Amino acid sequence: MNRLYSTFLSVFLLTAFTANAQQPVSAEIAQQLQFTLDSAVKVMKLTGVSVNITMSDDKVWNAVSGYADASTQEPFNPEHLLWSGSIAKLFTGGVVLQLAEEGRLSLEDKIGSYFNDIPNVDPNVTLREMIKHRSGINEFLSQAASSQWYNNPDKVWTGREVLETYLPAKSFNHGTNFQYSNSNFVLLAMVVEQVTGNTLGEEMRNRFFIPLGLNNTFFMPEQQPTAAVTPCWSDFNQDGKWDDQANFILSTSFASMVSGAGAMLTQPADVSKYTRAVFGGELLSESTLAEMKQCTNVSFGPNSTGYGISTMRYKFFNREYFGHGGDISGFTTLTMHQPETNLTLTLMINMDLQNRVALAAALLKKVTLITTGIAESDAHLTLSLVNPANDQLTVFNPGTVAINAQVIGVDGRKVMDVILKPGKSTSDLTALKSGLYLLTDEHQHSIRFVKE
Repeated sequence: MNRLYSTFLSVFLLTAFTANAQQPVSAEIAQQLQFTLDSAVKVMKLTGVSVNITMSDDKVWNAVSGYADASTQEPFNPEHLLWSGSIAKLFTGGVVLQLAEEGRLSLEDKIGSYFNDIPNVDPNVTLREMIKHRSGINEFLSQAASSQWYNNPDKVWTGREVLETYLPAKSFNHGTNFQYSNSNFVLLAMVVEQVTGNTLGEEMRNRFFIPLGLNNTFFMPEQQPTAAVTPCWSDFNQDGKWDDQANFILSTSFASMVSGAGAMLTQPADVSKYTRAVFGGELLSESTLAEMKQCTNVSFGPNSTGYGISTMRYKFFNREYFGHGGDISGFTTLTMHQPETNLTLTLMINMDLQNRVALAAALLKKVTLITTGIAESDAHLTLSLVNPANDQLTVFNPGTVAINAQVIGVDGRKVMDVILKPGKSTSDLTALKSGLYLLTDEHQHSIRFVKE
């Protein structure tokens, strides 16, 4: 078959499949998931979150919770874009692996065969060592480099200029250790551009954005986004409050400097489509995908268990997930796919340095309960309360984690949210009228009580 026609046919079929297959989850499931998300945002004191969960049957749940700006209580706008952080490495890796399958490069190629004159880059380092962060090439990002993001925000950097200006001496001999370094993916972007004659953004757009219908994803700064970026927050003054506006940091200078390591604006629904396509075997051969998921045992925090080819491995409730996390000023992100259950989750928080895995775990527990009727972790434990209640509701939670719950009136309407900490919890009922109420927790367990 003619290669051009074959490529066009594949793109057409993949676009049609993606556009037609996904339908929203039922209103009942959406309501349960939204309650869990809202509760987690309150417990974790997050400003705002945007989430996509794609179920095993391709049903999708897209949701937001919290605020764009907590001080003004401006709602989180689901149409706004968010910076991906290092989730972009999963996309860059996808381009490199497709080029390898096409025979246009090899992961065993030495970087010196492309660029042999960049200071502090050992020309004997292989592309495989770079994409697995085993190159010994040091991290270029430093205070000096990031100061350019706000001192010279409109400057467009080339990869060579970035590395020649800010790259320090190597950390170790290539292939002997692991060190996460954004410099590897700046170099990989340069390799893609030399091999193809196109920018990395053009390759991503032609290979992924257009075929998969990722209409809200943009490689920056070369592509023009069609929506605003959500307000994002950091704690620059280190007062323990994430109320310092961070958007001004994420400039043209930032995007051009980090390149293939994190220069992408997107939304969770788009990221989930890509993550699902990669780890579902739509974009790469079975052998390449298996190689991609072979991870060394390194940790990036709780539930993170390894790193493969541009891939982070996570473990939740005895199941392995594959994807990538991202961190940048103002944003904490995560995308991952579970091959056996065919579940994909992407979350993006408009605050940096937040506990992404705690939020993911809360949502995954709820999904498991909804889809199987079996709750994970402490979900089987039974709550008890003092009944009747007066002006205080006293509840005993025998578990080890806090549980989110609601008080429901006899008319079926929610009258208040409560957080049930491990052990004894009390909630103020003075605003409620006397009568019969229902306490319903996030695991759909319910207890009736009377307020006198």
